[in-house]
Amino acid sequence: MFQTAVSLFSLPTSTATLCRRVLLCVPLLVGCKGSKTVLDTGADSEDSETTSEDDNVAWEALSLESSVTLSGGFASGAGFYAVGEDGEVYVRAEGEWRQEGVNADEPLNGIWGVRTNDINYAMAVGDGGLVARLDDMGWTSQQELNTANMEAVTSVDGTTFIAVGWGGAYIYEDGEWNFQDMDGNVQFNDVWSDGSNTVAVGQDGLIATMNADGTWALENLPSRVALHSVSGTGRNNIWATGEDGTVLHNMGDGWELLEVDTDTTLWSVLSLTDDASYIVGNSGTTIRHDGTDYEVLESGVDNNLYDVSSSQSGVVWAVGNRGATLRLRSGF
Repeated sequence: MFQTAVSLFSLPTSTATLCRRVLLCVPLLVGCKGSKTVLDTGADSEDSETTSEDDNVAWEALSLESSVTLSGGFASGAGFYAVGEDGEVYVRAEGEWRQEGVNADEPLNGIWGVRTNDINYAMAVGDGGLVARLDDMGWTSQQELNTANMEAVTSVDGTTFIAVGWGGAYIYEDGEWNFQDMDGNVQFNDVWSDGSNTVAVGQDGLIATMNADGTWALENLPSRVALHSVSGTGRNNIWATGEDGTVLHNMGDGWELLEVDTDTTLWSVLSLTDDASYIVGNSGTTIRHDGTDYEVLESGVDNNLYDVSSSQSGVVWAVGNRGATLRLRSGF
């Protein structure tokens, strides 16, 4: 089931293609999701878990009764938040779904958030450079970036943000966005950061790593396969997934291609701990990997799953098309 890993290339160094940017270096608080890192100090406010009729099904279905595609999410003490292709944010709390009333004009693709008793803030990005923000006054949305589609946003402290998409990468710092100059027409799909390490992935096998001097190093997989997601717990445990069943793992000395015996598109990866990463993809595919071996988890659905995230307390969620929303059952 697991084949010997094949080394692809080491983490980029300053000898690779570089571009200048403002250095992001802030203390690590909590990192729970690759592109949608979550700060969360509260317990999960969610309806109690029900027992599946099939004990082999690893996930509990809590799906939104809608045909809308959910493309990203985050969990906190206030519930589970998901962004949709209809420009709306949906929240599941206390056993029910509600709409937040964002009513954005463009699809929303990625979200980062923090909800505690004292803090109420979230940021979502979408098509056409759309940015939606939640604060104590409610949600607002407007075009803040260029007109290209933005796919993901992350932060480690709620003040400095990185947003990426097919228009490149932007850093939000001191109240303004700064475009990151890079060689070529870079098209990113996801970004992960723990405050000390930052990696973005995208089309044509693109992997961009931020160097200690504040520059970016760009490399491409030899196969040029599209990469859709990146997540990690630190420099010695970074994962990426993409087309054709591609799963990559970097333990600090280079990227390795791992065999998972599927050629389906793997849209998202969540590195929860050093020995537990969760991967989701087309046709209800869900996988747990420990870096050495993997297990296919029965999802109980055939929906395409586009995002996997977790709360600080380790509750894992996945979302996808036709309103699919899954929560990992205890014991898996």
